[in-house]
Amino acid sequence: MTLAGLRVVLARPSYPSKSRTPYGMGQVGADPCSGTAAACGIDHSIDARLFQTRIAVLVDIVGTMRGPRRRVNAQRAAPSLPLGRLLYRFSARHDAKAFDALLAGYSGYLVADAHAAYDHLYRDGAVTEVACWSHSRRYWFKALESDPDRAKLALSLIGELFRIGRTIADAPRKKREPVRSARSKPVLQKFFEWCPSQRDEVLDESPVATAIGYAPNQRAALSRFLDDGRLPVHHNLSELNLRRQVLGRRNWLFLGSEDGALANTTFVSLLASARLHDIEPLAYIRDLLCLLPSWPRYRVLALTPAYWKKTLEEPETQQKLNANVFRRVTLGLPPLDSRRPIASYVYARSDVTS
Repeated sequence: MTLAGLRVVLARPSYPSKSRTPYGMGQVGADPCSGTAAACGIDHSIDARLFQTRIAVLVDIVGTMRGPRRRVNAQRAAPSLPLGRLLYRFSARHDAKAFDALLAGYSGYLVADAHAAYDHLYRDGAVTEVACWSHSRRYWFKALESDPDRAKLALSLIGELFRIGRTIADAPRKKREPVRSARSKPVLQKFFEWCPSQRDEVLDESPVATAIGYAPNQRAALSRFLDDGRLPVHHNLSELNLRRQVLGRRNWLFLGSEDGALANTTFVSLLASARLHDIEPLAYIRDLLCLLPSWPRYRVLALTPAYWKKTLEEPETQQKLNANVFRRVTLGLPPLDSRRPIASYVYARSDVTS
């Protein structure tokens, strides 16, 4: 079984309207007693909206669990901008079919490593490959011990790409592109001209030979970030968010199952997305479960972390939360006085929003 996650590059999202849009449909309210079933409605709405963006998805993978009969792996995709979405998914295998299911219907940029399982996605042109400079850099780190001079020179050039990226990290797309063209492009040209000149001077199958061979083979994909200012130089954010799975896998050893993986990926997607948008995860899940049983299905997208802060500002949302008995007990609030209208508590206790 393979766990997977997705994160997508977006412009600032517009708040979803109350119209009955298809991507807002989900399983909300299907079973008020089932947190996983209800949360799946939110998760699936994020999934549907994600692939409507068609800008860029970043993918990475890691092994996470071992069940009674099979190993459980994890794939994860992530974005380069803070206004994106995070999704984790699972499948039984790590192969081309798994990625076909994971990215079904998607067209746009795909930021990933050079694993052969992705190759078929690029053949018809619907998906465009974007390589990760962090993966290329690792080969040079491995060559430091055996050939420090060449490795340090290559790492200095790659480091310059990263430094340029940090200076424009918060800049809009239109300002990133000219900076990359003026500063990053010459560094790339110098790097790719230098690599072939060293190929005949190193031992075959040595760490430095592997590093020299990797980068030129991926030149087009490694240069792709020059084409669009929204594209990242690397997908370190993706790997960073996979750490939660890596750190937890020993706790899950021999306990993996498909039902468990579904619950894991659903709630981890919500928790990771909440952290992405600076929302306290525990408070988010608590209030989410309080709202879900009575929340309209066509407005399910409004409960996703990307729109959560805006949803909390609505008087209707505050009224539902303040009237929820479980939430009042959890927060240590006094019981509602049935003689007073709920609306009076909404405004009297407007400070209780978390």
